[in-house]
Amino acid sequence: MSTQSLVSHPRGLAFQLNEIAPQRIFTPEDMAEEHLVIGRMIDEFWAKEVEPNLPAIREKKPGLALAILRKSAELGLTGISIPEEFGGMEMDLPSLMVAGEHMGRDSSYGSWYSAHTGIGTLPILYFGNARQKKKYLPKLAQAELLAAYALTTSLSRIPMFSGRVRVPILAPMVLTTFSTGRKCGSQMVELLISSQFSQK
Repeated sequence: MSTQSLVSHPRGLAFQLNEIAPQRIFTPEDMAEEHLVIGRMIDEFWAKEVEPNLPAIREKKPGLALAILRKSAELGLTGISIPEEFGGMEMDLPSLMVAGEHMGRDSSYGSWYSAHTGIGTLPILYFGNARQKKKYLPKLAQAELLAAYALTTSLSRIPMFSGRVRVPILAPMVLTTFSTGRKCGSQMVELLISSQFSQK
């Protein structure tokens, strides 16, 4: 399934910097019926699967958020931006934005969903080579792999870059990372963490 935007839209902040006709700016009124259907489907999913479990998700009940993420994959919600050839829905940017808006009602589950579908999966989609896309995107679309993202930098004096984190391995995981170090450039590094995974 593929959707098309009816209007070409300005990139980035161009709408603030340049004279742009109002009809060229995408607003909710520009959404196609398919975008509205996605929103309604996510609202139903949220009411049935996420909202009743929010207290337990916030309390970090082991495996619950991952189980809900996998249920969202059954509806195709974790593969909205992934091409069909890799098991995704191959929908347009407004579809992805609708999904993010409707899933982002609560940051506890919204962070899981957005980290997986956005900062974890999109670097592989946009910058991965053919082998990486073939290997990881189908499993990410189905939430067989859990996506995460790491930012490495030579600017360790900045607090957000200098912390140490212990991450429990909840599922087979693919970690994408971009280095902002002067010597490393922006080369994607893949790490597949699956040896520590144990099914509960």
